[in-house]
Amino acid sequence: MQRHLSKHQPTWASKPRFDDKPRFSLCPPLRTQMDISRLILFLAACTCLCCFDSATCRAQNGNGYSAPAFAGNLPWDARQQYYEQIPSDRGGFDEFDSPLDRLFRQAARQSWLQFDYVQWNIGQIPDDLLGAQVPGVDRPDLGFVINDTTTGAPPLDPTNTEQTSYVPRLGEIDQNNMPGLRLTYGLETNFGTFESNVFWILPDTSNYAPGPFLFRGATIPGNQATRFTSPLIDPNGVVAIPFSINGVPSNQALIFDRSFRIAYDSSMVGTEFNFIWDDGKPRNGLHFQYILGFRYLKFDEQMSLFGTDDQIGAQPDANGGEVTFVKTTTIQSRAINQLFGPQIGTKIELVDDRVTFGARPMFTFAFNHLDARVKTTDLFSADDPTTPGIDEATPASSNGTNQDQFAPILSLALYTKIRITNSMHLYGSYDVLFLTGVSRPAENISYDQGTVPGFGVIPNETTVLNQGFSVGTLIEF
Repeated sequence: MQRHLSKHQPTWASKPRFDDKPRFSLCPPLRTQMDISRLILFLAACTCLCCFDSATCRAQNGNGYSAPAFAGNLPWDARQQYYEQIPSDRGGFDEFDSPLDRLFRQAARQSWLQFDYVQWNIGQIPDDLLGAQVPGVDRPDLGFVINDTTTGAPPLDPTNTEQTSYVPRLGEIDQNNMPGLRLTYGLETNFGTFESNVFWILPDTSNYAPGPFLFRGATIPGNQATRFTSPLIDPNGVVAIPFSINGVPSNQALIFDRSFRIAYDSSMVGTEFNFIWDDGKPRNGLHFQYILGFRYLKFDEQMSLFGTDDQIGAQPDANGGEVTFVKTTTIQSRAINQLFGPQIGTKIELVDDRVTFGARPMFTFAFNHLDARVKTTDLFSADDPTTPGIDEATPASSNGTNQDQFAPILSLALYTKIRITNSMHLYGSYDVLFLTGVSRPAENISYDQGTVPGFGVIPNETTVLNQGFSVGTLIEF
């Protein structure tokens, strides 16, 4: 069969071959260049159609269909989706990485800790004499004669020899080399550094027992008629604490002929919260930064006096002999200074890759809440065992006061840091802490016997200079 086509229609039948037998062919003869272009377009359309059908089938069969990369004009359900399989526990709250988790992680990366060992000297106690002023005696610590409150006469030893009295001095109390610890936390921010620290000067007790006594008076003890000009050790001396009566100096004293000891306890604890502004300069070089913060400091001290003295009973024993018993007197004075207030300062550093030198002066507008108290037991006499129906002991007394006063604080730290690794430094500093408007127990006792048994308390303001060294390690996270 022969197919006739018009000249305006494409020729799909093949041209008769040499045997003049017409044959059907899907590919038309390539007669001109236009025919070639049409063929290329036809093949491209077939290829796109096949690819679209194949992709559609794979998507329907779940074989990993992926949408075109540029799917902005496609519906949401037809766009390319990304999936990530995560473990059941991410290590945070509610089993996912919450904003709080990210905040803690970022804060840890920008934090550092510093551990220091502190060795300080607490301000020395003024070298004052215990007790009240003795009329007509300038140096009662060098030996003098005074009446015992029990007998109303100078003290006597077992051989009835008159004993010389000596007033102890407070300058013998040693408050040097007191150990402590300090812990500092720092957090770097975009504007500066937040720092907080807490430190302890560990409780320490200094004990002092007067004697043997060195007599430097005008006469040899026990022999008032002999003049003496050179020092002499007096093994027979006793401790005396003179006192006044209703504000008037007296010729009486508390006598302790057996033993006497002074125990002085000191401790200090404090904390600071500071923000240090960043000066915006490169890391290496000279830095000058401002500091604004808050300080709290508790300075706690107590002085305890323990003395024993022989007393004679009011009634003799069965054989008519004297009954001797021991009186133990305790005088305790305590002063708790709590200082707190805002503070300002500067931080000056010269920074290098390996070594940093710095100075940190600070001034605190502090107020001191003072709690001072004096307690006594068996001050003038003890209970006589020969009179069981009567209690002759001096009643225990306690006298205290509270007050608030302005007490500025000055501090200075001169320090250096040496880099050991990228995250660790060695730290060393010399620290000065100057306290004003504080009270100390050794200066608070009023050695006056009034209408109430016992001694009173009169707070006295003074200054304390604390200084020492610190060594430690700074660790950056």
